[in-house]
Amino acid sequence: MHTEDLAVLVSRVERRDLPCTLSPGRPMLGFDLRFHAGYEVAVPVSTFGSEGDELRVLFRVRPLRPEGPDRFFVQRVEVPALGDNRDGYLYFHGTFDVGEGQYQVDWLMRDRAGRVCADFWEVTAKLPEEYQEMALGLRPGQVERTEFELFRDEPPVLRYDDSRGNLHVKVLLNVAPQQEGRATLSPRDTSALVGVLRTLARDPRLGRFSLTVFNLQQRQILYRQVAAERIDFPHLGEALEKLQLGTVDLAALLDRDAEVTFLAELLRTELPDQGADAVIIVGPKAFLRADLPAEEVEYLRARVRCPVFYMNYVLQPYQVPWRDTIGEIVRRLRGQEFTISRPGDMWRAVVQMVSTISNYRASRQLAAAQAGGRQP
Repeated sequence: MHTEDLAVLVSRVERRDLPCTLSPGRPMLGFDLRFHAGYEVAVPVSTFGSEGDELRVLFRVRPLRPEGPDRFFVQRVEVPALGDNRDGYLYFHGTFDVGEGQYQVDWLMRDRAGRVCADFWEVTAKLPEEYQEMALGLRPGQVERTEFELFRDEPPVLRYDDSRGNLHVKVLLNVAPQQEGRATLSPRDTSALVGVLRTLARDPRLGRFSLTVFNLQQRQILYRQVAAERIDFPHLGEALEKLQLGTVDLAALLDRDAEVTFLAELLRTELPDQGADAVIIVGPKAFLRADLPAEEVEYLRARVRCPVFYMNYVLQPYQVPWRDTIGEIVRRLRGQEFTISRPGDMWRAVVQMVSTISNYRASRQLAAAQAGGRQP
C-alpha cells in the first residue's frame, strides 16, 4: 500500500481529478446466507488515452457497530486500447461480504498518471425482525471477500453425537433453470440450489446425507452420494459441468410420457426411506405433459414411511401460483411443500423441516421402545 493512498483514505475527502461516478449498493442477503455489499463505477471513456490504461482500486471496510479490524481490498481493471471512439462510459463493479452491522467504506481509484477518484460511504446490514434467529454465514462485524466458487468445500460442522440422534436425510435435487428450455443455468439459480444444500449441511442435527442430483428434462441422473457424513460439493460441481441444457433428443420430444416415466422410476428408487429419516425434493417448478398415474402414487404411498418435503424454488411465485407436477405428487403422499423465493424462505423451511424430522424420529423410537416393552 502506497503512503499517499493511505493518506487519501484517512483524509476522507472526496476527489474527482480522475473523473468517475460511484454508486454504492446496499447489502443484500444471498442464498449463501451472507450479506453481499459492493459498488458500481462509471468512468468516461474520454478520460483515457488511445493506448489504454490500468485502474487500481484500493478500499478499506471498517466495522463500526460492532467494532472490528479493518479489511483492505485491491481490484485492478485493465482498460484496453479504445481507438478513436471516445463516447460512452467504462463500467465495472466490486463486491465484498459482511455480517450484520454498520460499516465505513473508504474507497479510491488511481490511474497510471496518478489521478485519483475517492469516495466514502457507510453501509448497514440488518436482518428483518422475523428472521432475527437466522444463522448467517458471517458473524456480526465480520468482513470477507466474496466467494465466487460455488462448489468450494464446506468447513467441518460440530454435529450432535449419535446419542442425541443424528438425522439422516435423503435429498433429491432437480438441477434445472427457472425457465424451461433455457440453455444455461443462471448463477443465481445455481447459487440458490447450492445454498439449500449448504444450509442443510450446516445443521448440526443432520449427521448423514444421501444426495441424488438429476435433470428432469434431460432424464439424467447426474450425481449420487449415499449416507455420507458430509456433502461433497467439489465433486458435485464437477458432475454439473457435464450437464448440457437445451438439448433433447427427438424421441423424447415425441414421447409425452418420457419425463413422467423417468420421474416415476426415480421416485420408485429413491422415495422408500432405506434408513433415511426424511426425503427432501429440491428444485424449480416442473410442469410435465402427463401426470403420474394414480396407481403409481398409491404404490409410492404404501412404501414411504418417513416425512416427504418439497422445496420448490421460484423467484416470482405470483407468476406461477399453481402447484406443479412434483408438488401434486408430494401432496398426494401427504408431504409438505415450501415455496422458496428468498433466502429467508429457505432458512425458515429448513428450520421447520428439521424440527418435523426430529419429532418424527423421536415418536418412532418411542413407539419401538413401547412395542419392545410389551414383548414377553
